[in-house]
Amino acid sequence: MPLPPLLHDRAGDPGRCSHERTGANLASLAVHSGDLTGLAPQALETALADLEDGVAALATTTGAAALDGVLACHLRPGDHAVAQCSPYGGGRARFRALERTRGVRISYVSGRSTREVAEAIRPTTRLLYLETLASPSADVCDLSAMTSLARGAGLTTVVDNTFASPVLCRPLHHGADVVLHLTTAYISGHTDLTGGVAVFADEQRHHRVRGRIRALGEEADPFTGWLTLRGLRTLTLRMRQHCQNAGALALRLAAHPAVVAVHWPGLPDHPCHRVASRLLTDHGGLLAFEVDGGHEAARRFVDRVTLAQSSTALGGMETLVHHPEGSVLRAVGAGEGTVRVSVGIEDLDHIWSDFVHALPSPW
Repeated sequence: MPLPPLLHDRAGDPGRCSHERTGANLASLAVHSGDLTGLAPQALETALADLEDGVAALATTTGAAALDGVLACHLRPGDHAVAQCSPYGGGRARFRALERTRGVRISYVSGRSTREVAEAIRPTTRLLYLETLASPSADVCDLSAMTSLARGAGLTTVVDNTFASPVLCRPLHHGADVVLHLTTAYISGHTDLTGGVAVFADEQRHHRVRGRIRALGEEADPFTGWLTLRGLRTLTLRMRQHCQNAGALALRLAAHPAVVAVHWPGLPDHPCHRVASRLLTDHGGLLAFEVDGGHEAARRFVDRVTLAQSSTALGGMETLVHHPEGSVLRAVGAGEGTVRVSVGIEDLDHIWSDFVHALPSPW
């Protein structure tokens, strides 16, 4: 995928800006229309629509802006939504804000069964929100079953695909209407920008949401679009290494005497293993494990790693570790010693050596 220049003039190379989906020369189009600023975001939207097999995409300033735009166009005061929204991250915060400011009612579900979702649906329900891969539990919901249920109830299905990326899953293939990404994570891969994207199965929804995003000035800026395209070119290679390292690390952690439990959907004993193996092309670069010794042991581990970095971010090339708050862990049924790991693409032995040094010694 060619990376368009930040600015293009007649002395530049217009061939660099062509995109394989449309064959259109985006740089030339921008020059002739006088709109140089829209070049990189437009190319990014075209590329992401291709990757998710959508009809159109919309790049935004943040992931929250993409989610807000979609929700605002589908939910009115008095409406109800069902959300498989992990307590970790910004998704639930956006729904709570919607409850406070717009009078929308939200029912939260784990996403582990269609029965749970069916029981949450009301006559006023308009939308179902799902996460392909949840944090920090690494749960994977059965998208095909969920979207089928939603379609039968006349609901719009919105899926956050951030932690799987379109390399591992394409929710539109499973019946979703809108797919969201926090492009800060795997899409860009460098943890040096903020952004979001919404990909649509139909042009009508895209048109409605774009109008709102434009009115609020929340479209992605050219430099962020360019940086995101830079990272997008290596997404497939990075995801392959993220998944390979995560799988090997999960097995090593499971065998370590100081580790009580490991949560990674590629492990046969994970409750979502069968669903994940059917839905995903691989099992992802996100895992969590529980250190023997509870909260204090987990904090010591996070403080002692040197190669890995302590951060709430995820999806970058580097390995990132985080000890979630107790309320988050209790909400997903995890122990107080749980550490979430966004496994990077570094040499596996280097990652493991860092972890062994930081884990409590069994002797």
